[in-house]
Amino acid sequence: MNQSQAALDKLQAGATPDQIAAASAQVAQARSQLDALTNPTTASQRAQREASVAQAQAALESAQYNRSQADLKAPFAGVVAEVNIDVGDPSSSAGAAAIRLIDLSELTAEVDVSDVDIAGVQVGQAASMIVQSLPNVTFSGKVISIAPAATVSGNVRTYTVRISIDDQSGLLAGMRVRATIAPAS
Repeated sequence: MNQSQAALDKLQAGATPDQIAAASAQVAQARSQLDALTNPTTASQRAQREASVAQAQAALESAQYNRSQADLKAPFAGVVAEVNIDVGDPSSSAGAAAIRLIDLSELTAEVDVSDVDIAGVQVGQAASMIVQSLPNVTFSGKVISIAPAATVSGNVRTYTVRISIDDQSGLLAGMRVRATIAPAS
């Protein structure tokens, strides 16, 4: 009986201010929905909505284009040797390439030749190389390119000479070599 009396007292006391505010908000929302259904949209409202749709479409197309430009395509088949960028990094970090790709099918040796000796080096000259980690094996090859400009370090000027390697068995990219270039005939 006490429970029934408490329920009756609560009903006679009326709603709390929070309950009245919530009910008023529900009535206002229902009126707004009714107005939207009964009143046709104006030309201005229609134009504004169409502009919003066009803006969203342009944003979508821009995002799709940006995504298509995010794919990296290698200029040759190779092995990724180094990744110097993380997700979220700027696309142009100064100093280092984002990704270092190596073509293992055609290793070459790069040697620095002093400015005193470079006059005796020509493309096509035979060369022999010894690799530090394989001291008992001599590799043969030929000069395939000579840098057109010197690299200067202090008072020393050198030219980078690239040598193709005939048999690459046992070699890995980045191994140190000591090359002897045969005198020009």
